[in-house]
Amino acid sequence: MYHQPKSPRSEPMLAPSPSSAVPLYHYGKATDHITYAPLYADQSPHAYGNPRPPSTPRRGRLLDWGTEIIAWIISFAGTAAVIIVLRMYNDRPLSDWPHGIAFNAVISILALVYKASLLAVTASCISQLKWTRFAKRERNLIELDLFDAASRGARGSLRMIFTPALWHLALLGAVVTVVAVAVGPFTQQAITYPLRTVDVSRATIPRTQTYQNIAPGGIQALKDIPLTMKAAAYNGLFAATSAQTRSTLPAQCSTGNCTFPPYSSLAICTKCANITQMVARNDCSVVPPFGTQCTNYTLPNDLVLNGHGELINSSTSTLSNTKILDSYGSNLANISFLLSQSAIASTPDDIRAYECSIYFCLQKYQSSFNNGDSDRQYMPDIPGSAYSAVDHNITAPPGFVAANEQANFSVGEYSFGAVGHYLGTLLTGYASGDIGEASYTSDAINAIYNSLSSDSNGTSIIQALATSMTADLRTNSGAQFNIAVAPGTATQDVTYIHVRWIWLALPLTLQALGVLLLGITITLSLRNRTPVWKSSLLAALFLGPSSNAPGRPGLQHSVPAFSNNIPFAVPTQKEMEERARTMRVRLSPDESGGLRLQ
Repeated sequence: MYHQPKSPRSEPMLAPSPSSAVPLYHYGKATDHITYAPLYADQSPHAYGNPRPPSTPRRGRLLDWGTEIIAWIISFAGTAAVIIVLRMYNDRPLSDWPHGIAFNAVISILALVYKASLLAVTASCISQLKWTRFAKRERNLIELDLFDAASRGARGSLRMIFTPALWHLALLGAVVTVVAVAVGPFTQQAITYPLRTVDVSRATIPRTQTYQNIAPGGIQALKDIPLTMKAAAYNGLFAATSAQTRSTLPAQCSTGNCTFPPYSSLAICTKCANITQMVARNDCSVVPPFGTQCTNYTLPNDLVLNGHGELINSSTSTLSNTKILDSYGSNLANISFLLSQSAIASTPDDIRAYECSIYFCLQKYQSSFNNGDSDRQYMPDIPGSAYSAVDHNITAPPGFVAANEQANFSVGEYSFGAVGHYLGTLLTGYASGDIGEASYTSDAINAIYNSLSSDSNGTSIIQALATSMTADLRTNSGAQFNIAVAPGTATQDVTYIHVRWIWLALPLTLQALGVLLLGITITLSLRNRTPVWKSSLLAALFLGPSSNAPGRPGLQHSVPAFSNNIPFAVPTQKEMEERARTMRVRLSPDESGGLRLQ
């Protein structure tokens, strides 16, 4: 039962309000007439027990939309905040983000504020548009429920979208409500974290402008090379590949990732040629079952290899032995190698011959380090010029050296002589052997024979020797007052923030549709003088279908206690709320056994 709270003064009796009879429609059929309370009936102030003087219309006031306008402003502010933050940190290192909370979390919170505020606006607009729709003409009562469901979330909005009978301006709000589900993922998708290589510090790598490193020798006129250079020579000969010798060159690279622009340095270079076609075969005869055998084999420089048991013979000089290679003025050694691949009874097919020149040169490099691993590109070298009385000078041609480098390079006289003498001693020798045994004059000759006899590119060992000696030449130049380094850049992979703005098109579009929907809804409410009831349930209770339909007194479609206790013809939401606070109801069975709010 409904209980009216007692009041200090009794409420006046309300005069019956005008009404009109219209048919109530269900889907597909019409039922008996039921009287509806008109929304826009002009009520005389004398029709009520409590007369009310005429005043400004109480419907569609802009002030009633204050909450929605503020909500849209908050939504717009959230969108603007997202764009501002993304703009501020776009293409900046992630480390520039100073706050304890993650960057994505801040953007997610701002997007959530934007989305929640926008959905509040669309919900109010959909709710208000149902009153605008019902105010024009009678409609199926179920539409009231469908509009209400659409205003409450994506499920009801989807139902409205797929119900053509409900297509109305509110459809725009339903679309916004459904598509707004993707706002969060789209906003997050706009943010990426690419790795970019950035310069962090200066790097250096040794280079040599002048080489003057020597050690005391046996006699005053002849000096020896330092032990570090000897170690480098052995490292080049005994290392498996020339690449192993390159890693010995140190660089000041703080991050392990460095790049160096092209730079030049004094170096030791080598050129080799296969001169097997120049070998002369002497005293040859057919010896079964070995075939043709020769007593000895010779080169034009009179280097001889015995055809019975001698494996290799090598000799050095400062001039080209065969004229195949140029004789550079800065030649340290010209080496001739004559060898057999058979330990006994060599045949002409077993014989090979090579000539190599080792000389000071200018070498141009372009180096880089990746995780500490070196990668160098070698450009064509420039041999040294003719011998001078004091130094062996090499002058770089125009454009060969970098702008910060000098064009004149030199090797001290004593250093030149010491290196040449050492190479001549190291690379001269021979080996002989029999089945299962061999005798070498030095370990160096052993290494050279193994490489030349087994590798189709056997002279790579000489290249490894030169490369390894160059590494020591660049790190131990002996020029205490002319130390040279090549500048470079230490780099590091840094995580950056990058914004893909195209993904923000959806949130911005929804923002525009939201304000458009709000503006049209407000305009229609003001123009049509529709009461601003929005999603109020009280409006349906207070102004439900009347039960006073002629001839159908027992058909109850309204709550009399509600409709009889509103003092205004067209109440505002606030007025209905004030009245509802003074009323108490419960869901209980009526005389017919049905449940009703009483």
